[in-house]
Amino acid sequence: MEAFMQTAGKLSAKKPAAKATTSGDDDVQILKSTKRKGPTSSAPSASRRRSRALGSTLKSSTPEPSLNPCVDLAKVVADLSSSTFPGSACFLPYGDLPKAFESVQFDLLQVMSQIHHIEDMVNEQSSKKELESVNAQLKEEKNKVLVQGKEIKSLQLKLKNSKEAETATAAENTALTRQLEETQEELCGLKLEKESFEDERMMAVSGAKVTARWELMREWLKEQTDKWELVVEFQRYKLVKEAEAKLRGLPPPSFDDEPPLPEAAAAKETSPAPSEGAGASPTA
Repeated sequence: MEAFMQTAGKLSAKKPAAKATTSGDDDVQILKSTKRKGPTSSAPSASRRRSRALGSTLKSSTPEPSLNPCVDLAKVVADLSSSTFPGSACFLPYGDLPKAFESVQFDLLQVMSQIHHIEDMVNEQSSKKELESVNAQLKEEKNKVLVQGKEIKSLQLKLKNSKEAETATAAENTALTRQLEETQEELCGLKLEKESFEDERMMAVSGAKVTARWELMREWLKEQTDKWELVVEFQRYKLVKEAEAKLRGLPPPSFDDEPPLPEAAAAKETSPAPSEGAGASPTA
């Protein structure tokens, strides 16, 4: 490219400045007309900057030097063909140098424009692939977030149910504890009542026995035993003992050890029953 620029400078010195300027303007217009329509980018690429720099260099007007008849134009064209286009079979014509230079400039600008468009297409395809990759990653991350959100909601629901069950269990335990305490209090009260009832019963039975014995002794001391009905009281005594044995599941008691009744008492077997207030038999 450096050799091309040097050779182009030599050729530019040969032709008029006005023609070079007009030719450069036409080439820039051709470049703009051949450029395909596409999305505009805010920052120009490196190839576009190189194209503009080259166009501005080619169409910049330089002071026209005096023609030097000693310059070998054939050698200049040969050097330009061999150094600038070494891989191409085409060579610049020797006849009309301005047209040859204009053709080279147009081809170069067209190639640079095509390279620029190819670079834009490559960048667009690369950006599209990157965008698809980013979209796929975002979709995957979104799916992961959705799955995690569902898991979090499920765990929150389980935690809520566990807390509700724990609250219900605690309330039930509190109620059962209170009920147990009340039952224990009632049981203690029943035990106290039972003990008190047993004491009262023992006192009542013992008091009745003591009272009956004392009444019998008092009648005996006052010699009032003639109104005792020994046979009737003895029959009552036997009925009571037999009933107690039957209730307890014991064999019927024997009364052989009881003392014999007096004959006088036996003679009064058909006499009326004693009045109320008479005590129990002496054997009681």
